[in-house]
Amino acid sequence: MMWVINQSKERIRIYLRNDIESNITNLINESNEIHASISAINRAVGGTPSGNDAKLIGSCQLALQNISIALQNLNVCRERIEQLNTKEWVSDD
Repeated sequence: MMWVINQSKERIRIYLRNDIESNITNLINESNEIHASISAINRAVGGTPSGNDAKLIGSCQLALQNISIALQNLNVCRERIEQLNTKEWVSDD
């Protein structure tokens, strides 16, 4: 008897890991874009935003908070994917 890696399970684990990494990268890029949008709005209003400008910035900041929560959850997923067991105990026959 010995432990062997189940190739099918390992392929799925690798796919999931790569998919999660891609999602994390995409969310980070979106976060950077939103930060750039907030900076552009601040430059355009030339001071303290008010009215619709302030509401727009508030919406952008809410989106950033949601992205932060999503990134935290994806990092948990990534950790759990790494812990998936793809080994099986098989006989030597």
